[in-house]
Amino acid sequence: MLEVRGLSVTFKIGSGMLTRRRSLRAVREVDLTVAAGETLAVVGESGSGKSTLARAVMRLLPISSGRIILDGDDLTALTNTALRQVRPKLQMVFQDPYASLNPSKLIHNIVAEPLLVHGHARGPALDAEVLRLLTLVGLDSHHLNRYPYEFSGGQRQRIAIARAIALKPKLLVLDEAVSALDVSTQNQILNLLEDLQAEFGMAYLFISHDLGVVRHIADRVAVTYLGRIVEQGPVEGIFDAPAHPYTRALLAAVPIPDPVRQRARRAPPLAGEIPSPLDPPPGCAFHGRCPFAQPVCSERMPEHEGVTHGGSVACHVKPA
Repeated sequence: MLEVRGLSVTFKIGSGMLTRRRSLRAVREVDLTVAAGETLAVVGESGSGKSTLARAVMRLLPISSGRIILDGDDLTALTNTALRQVRPKLQMVFQDPYASLNPSKLIHNIVAEPLLVHGHARGPALDAEVLRLLTLVGLDSHHLNRYPYEFSGGQRQRIAIARAIALKPKLLVLDEAVSALDVSTQNQILNLLEDLQAEFGMAYLFISHDLGVVRHIADRVAVTYLGRIVEQGPVEGIFDAPAHPYTRALLAAVPIPDPVRQRARRAPPLAGEIPSPLDPPPGCAFHGRCPFAQPVCSERMPEHEGVTHGGSVACHVKPA
């Protein structure tokens, strides 16, 4: 359904008389695929380029190089007019449902907007379709003539999802779509997303920093570090046999409910913070924090190689 090849996103920073313009490479040569009906989760620390990748796939940001192919259409080669025609195939749910919903519009009008813009329905047919969409996400006719501020965070996210699926997209990009919600509401929204995927066969590109959520919803996982994918593979393989030291460090930071197991667990050390994308280190960007780094790690970037869990890893140090 989605194929991303060599995608890079670079921002120019600094434009004053006394400020030298510098390049910030937020996404660097990313390759990934998402099959029809599949959920690919993209995980990593804050600053790893996850949200930038999501917005680049949506063509909400200019890309520096690479291709984005959705259902056979090369989105990077389309004019704005042609891109508008394929927009119904590609929709997005943002992190903050209150910020992504127009506070001055009624819920009916918010959900109806994409249907009107793309000429899918008008009049009584539009009203019926809006009600059907709200019913799909667990709301009803009593919610049609209210404003976003009258709803809880979970209800607002349901409204955002109803709007996103109005055009029957083939790919839904979810950028930290449940991170602002409490655990109980998170579970409800995740269950809703799974039900909608089963009913309509949509593919999900799921951006998250919460590995517990990822394990629940994802089919495959791509681990990002400083704009690059360092490991990807089936969710079971990534969680049960992580091949990259960074992946192992992320998983070791996830709390275990059992206090005895939590105290006994030996987490690999992960010193320092993610480097600045304005001044990335040479070679593997993770080598300065990696407890297994070798001289070659600071000299050249590792290539992706296949691993036993069925995915791939970009690391000079082979897992034991």
